[in-house]
Amino acid sequence: MNWYHRWARLFLKVCNGWRGTIAVKMGELIPSLKHQNIYVRHRKPENLSPPQLNTIFHIMDQIAGSKGEVTKEERKAFVQYQKSFLNKRILQEWKKIRPGIYVRQGGAAQDELMEAAFLKMKPILYKSFYESCQGQTVVINAFTLRAFVWNHEYLTRKFGLVEDHQYWLEILEMIDDIKKNAFQTKKKSLF
Repeated sequence: MNWYHRWARLFLKVCNGWRGTIAVKMGELIPSLKHQNIYVRHRKPENLSPPQLNTIFHIMDQIAGSKGEVTKEERKAFVQYQKSFLNKRILQEWKKIRPGIYVRQGGAAQDELMEAAFLKMKPILYKSFYESCQGQTVVINAFTLRAFVWNHEYLTRKFGLVEDHQYWLEILEMIDDIKKNAFQTKKKSLF
């Protein structure tokens, strides 16, 4: 068998493996990656396990962070971030909620507090998500919501808003904890 037949067989095997998968273009979710040709391909991206999600977003952070200078997409996204009333509202709500979560330390009670905090913030988070994705057909799920919050965390870190960055990082950890608990207990996701 010559090289062409081996290559064609490998190509067909890969294409058949992709059948039924969904490709999510990360540039649609994260403005700073708009010109990067990065796709996440999975049958159900919202069902990615917590380690898979952490790996994906670690790679995104490496790609976006490797550019030292601020791109025009990042500047535009940051201006949009600063103008958004809903982003300010999310951070105000989190500022009120966070002492109740981090003061108490405990297993099951901590999980319940995280879920209650998320349910309280969910309407504002979803409105802000849809505000930032205007004109796009993006379905909200655990993956896209995490990408949205990660983008805000990345922008605030890049532009030096320390307090905002800390709050977005904590919200991101809350989403990860809720996803991990839902994944471990096999209970219905809150997203």
